[in-house]
Amino acid sequence: MKKLKKLSTRMRMFQVMAFSLISLTAFSQSEKGTLLLNEFSNGPDGSKEWAELIVANNNTQGTDIYVDITGWLFDDNNGIFNGTTVSGAGISPGHLRFGSTDGFWENVEVGTYIVLFNGKDTSRFDQNNQAFVNAFNDANGVYAVNNGSDSIFVFVAVGISPYIEYKGNTPIVGTNNKRFYCSQDAYTLDSNAWNAVGLRNGDSILGDGFQVRCPGCIDVPAYSDEPGFYHGVSYSAQNSHVIMDSTVGVEGPHIVVDSLGGTGRAFEFFQGTGLNDIAADANWRAISYANATPGLVNSNDNQDYRDSVTNLLHTYPICYEFEPEPTSGTASLIVTEFSNGPSGGCEYVEILVASCIGDLFATEVDIRGWVIDDNNGVFGSGSGKGITSGHLKFASVDELSSVPVGTVIVMYYGNDNCYNFVNDEDPSDSTMVLQIDGTNPTTLVVSNRSATGISVKPTTTDSTYCPAAYETEAVDWNGKVAFGNTADGVQVRCPECEPTFYHGACYGTALSARAQTSTDLGGPKIASGSQGGKTLILVTGGCDVGNDANWTIVNAPAAGTPPATAGVVDTAVYNPIITRRECFFPCCPGPMMEKAGQKTGIRNLEESGFLVGEAYPNPTSNEVNIEIRSEEAFTLTFVDITGKVVYSHAYEATNGRQTITVDLSGMVSGTYFFNVVSNTDTYTGSVVINR
Repeated sequence: MKKLKKLSTRMRMFQVMAFSLISLTAFSQSEKGTLLLNEFSNGPDGSKEWAELIVANNNTQGTDIYVDITGWLFDDNNGIFNGTTVSGAGISPGHLRFGSTDGFWENVEVGTYIVLFNGKDTSRFDQNNQAFVNAFNDANGVYAVNNGSDSIFVFVAVGISPYIEYKGNTPIVGTNNKRFYCSQDAYTLDSNAWNAVGLRNGDSILGDGFQVRCPGCIDVPAYSDEPGFYHGVSYSAQNSHVIMDSTVGVEGPHIVVDSLGGTGRAFEFFQGTGLNDIAADANWRAISYANATPGLVNSNDNQDYRDSVTNLLHTYPICYEFEPEPTSGTASLIVTEFSNGPSGGCEYVEILVASCIGDLFATEVDIRGWVIDDNNGVFGSGSGKGITSGHLKFASVDELSSVPVGTVIVMYYGNDNCYNFVNDEDPSDSTMVLQIDGTNPTTLVVSNRSATGISVKPTTTDSTYCPAAYETEAVDWNGKVAFGNTADGVQVRCPECEPTFYHGACYGTALSARAQTSTDLGGPKIASGSQGGKTLILVTGGCDVGNDANWTIVNAPAAGTPPATAGVVDTAVYNPIITRRECFFPCCPGPMMEKAGQKTGIRNLEESGFLVGEAYPNPTSNEVNIEIRSEEAFTLTFVDITGKVVYSHAYEATNGRQTITVDLSGMVSGTYFFNVVSNTDTYTGSVVINR
């Protein structure tokens, strides 16, 4: 190995860092880059592991030599990229992420090689390689070198460097694009982080491998998109070549090795200079660790390949939905908990804010106009089913036009606050606590009264909500959402003049549940008979919030003992609804409150020249047509209900309206979601294949 020349310490301390040998000045917002695996090793003895990545530009905007790789993930998943398992194999808990600390990865020069290694202690890396030692001894765990051939190498000591973060949750097996990387767990600096990506040694059957995955879980950590597989390499018999099913990503080569498996081995991309050569099995090989080249290119071909990347002759597909900007979409409100307190007082209702299918990827939604009501739990009609006068509504105020998806809203009876709830009207922390009635009730919720000051009483046909004025504040809890001990219930209704039922739950002998329809989430009847002094909680079932079997009833806590579950949605429900976006809740029907440039079924932004029409025919059996007008280049992507990309294609800007026809004949029957994404606009719709 050539002697490595250490760059100045000052270079690594810049808040906005570019690995340039010419200039250390800060740059404006970089284009989005991609990462490809170039070489990796088990080390000389199976414990001193490292991986070498190459930084490339994307083929959508790729005109800049500096790119942003913040948020990219590095993982091993035991080399099982195609979802198969055998005894002793599986998915390792945890993975690494290129973090956002100090904007370190925001301006990285295309062609840079990044070497990640286990920096826990000196026994975990090859001390004969001075670059590893230098990175280990650096306060930030980073060492940048020039190898003398205009190639920049950055060595990063994982577990020491704050620029590589760790999360310990375990993804699932089942598809190429394994999921559950996003979770409520935070990414942290962890000295044992490399254990999440450690390679398997000495096994010619199970094998292992490394991979990089698209950025995800970064702008809004709990809700951002799950990061799909982008590129990786596996070895040994259990694994296989990964065949990509979309234009996002590069295929994952597979190397067949002998009985030694990975012990004392390195795996390198050694031949081929073309754009897709890095994806071919034949262009990768297993070599002795003694011949490994961390800090140097692998071969003359590898140098030529790197030059093509640096000169932007080779560029690669950009990840879909990279760091999505917060967008305000259409809301779906779900009742997740309610209580009549220990003795008919201390009442509260908990509501979860989600997005609906029309704005599935929205990070914020508009909840203005949604109605909260009890109606004595009467979701149907019939003898003995009374309707309480009056109801509550989220006010038409700016604060409620962009509420983060995943926000939990607790509304409580202010005149009997025996649980000592503390008001919180700021949704930025994903929790709101709103007082109804009592002293200083919230102004974000208003109540319904007639012109004479009498609360309006709807009928059993869900009518008469509208011919009344809404006051400036919700001054009444009793008669609006107050719960009886014998029978009652709570519901939310869509934001219309005559708001249709959307979701709720009831209990009691004489009450009936409302059947789930295509436009609501159902109203389960949780129990018969008296339920005084109880708390009713949605605890399981994932997306099936309308099933009474997914609710439970517990004794309400005593006065003065705040309920532990209020404001904290159970993770069995929270994750499927919000974090993984696996619940395709219907949007409210009819003339909802339209936000500028956004409607159910069509997004029309005249000022930006962006328009997407509904897919037709829908349902379809073979092909679907979508009319699109976009003054910018855009990508059309179809995903199935598991989130797997089944079609993706990049299009040039249209000349007026253009009909895009997509052949769906190769897809199985079911519901699919399509996304039209330009540089500045996004639209999400759905189509059903029915054969």
